[in-house]
Amino acid sequence: MQTADSEAPLLWLAGILPYLGLALAILILLVFIIAKVWVFPSPEVRLSRNRRRAKRKRGRG
Repeated sequence: MQTADSEAPLLWLAGILPYLGLALAILILLVFIIAKVWVFPSPEVRLSRNRRRAKRKRGRG
């Protein structure tokens, strides 16, 4: 297929776009998983972390 030089970058972009979309979707999914586990943990994990912090503060004084 003969293409003009001005169309070549667009064809390259059209070929790689699905892979970029897939990579972006995987990255967003990983960010959500990490946020769920690390930033917004379940209440039990949060309570145990708070207890550990309180023990450390008491030990210093």
